[in-house]
Amino acid sequence: MISIIIPLFNDRWNLNNLLEDLNNQTFKDFRAIFIDDGSTDNTKALFDSMKGKLLFRYKYFRIQNSGQAAARFFGYKHIESGTRFVTFVDGDDRIKNDYVRSLVENLMLYEADLSIVNYDLIENNKVHIIHPTLDTVRILTEDLPLEWISEKNFKGFLWGKMFKVELFDSLNWHTEMRFLEDVALINQIIPRVSKAVYSSIPQYRYIQRRKSSVRVDVASEEWMNVIDVLDSMHSLINDKNVERAFTARCVRTLRGLFERSSLNTLKRDSNQISKAVCLMKYENKTNLDLDIFDYFFYKYAKSNLMKLLIAKTRKSAVFIKHKLKR
Repeated sequence: MISIIIPLFNDRWNLNNLLEDLNNQTFKDFRAIFIDDGSTDNTKALFDSMKGKLLFRYKYFRIQNSGQAAARFFGYKHIESGTRFVTFVDGDDRIKNDYVRSLVENLMLYEADLSIVNYDLIENNKVHIIHPTLDTVRILTEDLPLEWISEKNFKGFLWGKMFKVELFDSLNWHTEMRFLEDVALINQIIPRVSKAVYSSIPQYRYIQRRKSSVRVDVASEEWMNVIDVLDSMHSLINDKNVERAFTARCVRTLRGLFERSSLNTLKRDSNQISKAVCLMKYENKTNLDLDIFDYFFYKYAKSNLMKLLIAKTRKSAVFIKHKLKR
């Protein structure tokens, strides 16, 4: 038995498409668990109108708005006894007809703990093929931490993957997090995986709707999430290649936050930012002044305030470097 956990929040616009995709799955032995996370767009009414057309087993729950991590955890707690594998689909995405079949067949064929499929990015109704390659399957064992941290094929989302259900035993789902919650969970799963299998054939359709022109500022908690998540990821490092991948991953993560942050936010959260940036230097103890450090910060030095923040961050990094050498 396979469980598909599907959190919903104001996804009425896509629900018909997603239900049709589930109807069309070529592998039928699954149970979909829908968690309506306090939607305000009458998602439940539309779902109820479709009940007679659904060709698969399902459960539908409505909860008070708690965030995607909490909704997924709720779904996980309602997995049926005897479930062997679990996968995730977001309510605003779509899946191809062989999504479930591809994931489960690779798990079984290669006796893996984790199965991953490629995906298409759909942005403003235009399809972008991610990592276009021939039909290939890769087996990941000792190189799994590198694949995860480098994000080459193993992206930081729960969707597009199927897990043995026991991998989730006693994990912290970080239900309070609204940012990087998928990464926080997968960081805990990686050490439990002996073998993973990756298929280059896209089976998931990741939909990015047109972005608002209004900046969505970063909350203080998000900087704290970054510190916790990167610190957890740092514990997975097992060789020099993974060290380099970790530094690059930190840069990408922090750059995304900087791009979303106003100067007021940067001033407010300067202490958290300093801590997060210092994580980037953990494994770079011999040369603090790498080009990547200067480029990353001076690119965002748009005011005297930012330059002061940079100086403070650099000073903190020097302190940590000195402490590590002791």
